Amino acid sequence: MTVKDDYNPETEQYTLTISQRTPATPDQAEKQPLHIPFAIELYDNEGKVIPLQKGGHPVNSVLNVTQAEQTFVFDNVYFQPVPALLCEFSAPVKLEYKWSDQQLTFLMRHARNDFSRWDAAQSLLATYIKLKRRPSSARAAAVSAGACG
Repeated sequence: MTVKDDYNPETEQYTLTISQRTPATPDQAEKQPLHIPFAIELYDNEGKVIPLQKGGHPVNSVLNVTQAEQTFVFDNVYFQPVPALLCEFSAPVKLEYKWSDQQLTFLMRHARNDFSRWDAAQSLLATYIKLKRRPSSARAAAVSAGACG
């Protein structure tokens, strides 16, 4: 699954676009989209969960992804949020999303569920290990300082 997001401070809307693709198998060249429960949480800059809303009504934090690509728009998001995706390991899928090192460190500190904290730590550690293999990586030192500071 691939996730892309966008935040519009003028409209105070946060948009998540979720795409799914199932590779072909010998017996089935073209796969239909699956129904995937996709649990999310959005955090403000203080680490508080932002209630999910659309049109003034609360929205369930488990999104039902049933199409190859779906867009979810949330209202009344007053700050650029940090998303926690697949909270509580809501679906056994491979996730592609470009978190910054700062966002991962933030999730390690503030995410309410154990899986999101663990996953953020694993992602940050994998980045650090890959960068550490390169000689004198300034970014690896920055990642290390951010995670431990």
